[in-house]
Amino acid sequence: MAVRVETLSRAMMRRSIRLLDMEYKPSEVAEELGATKEQVLRLISAGAPARVDGSGRYWVHGDTFVKWLQDAAPKNAKAKHDISEKECWCVKCKKVVTYKETKRKGNVIFGRCPDGHKVARFFSMKGKNHD
Repeated sequence: MAVRVETLSRAMMRRSIRLLDMEYKPSEVAEELGATKEQVLRLISAGAPARVDGSGRYWVHGDTFVKWLQDAAPKNAKAKHDISEKECWCVKCKKVVTYKETKRKGNVIFGRCPDGHKVARFFSMKGKNHD
């Protein structure tokens, strides 16, 4: 039976950067991650890098473990919508709309969505010519 790595929370992933370039016992890794020893042992059985000494104890190298976690943990693949130059988010319609520009002030373009709601689009002045 394959062990699922998706049981890692975002907080555990953030805490993993605390691990140093040294060897830890599974209980020490669990303490640093805010997890249980059993969770760490399940990660080891799922393929996390660890060595077993002569007496059968597991030792986890901190840096190698963190790199493995970053590679093995599933990423949140959210669909992102690239907004074109003439699109913005309408708060009233709750969707991306093509707006009709009414005025500009600084780095903000004001306009109206197709349903007539006021919208604003902010842009960076660096590297783009919006005039």
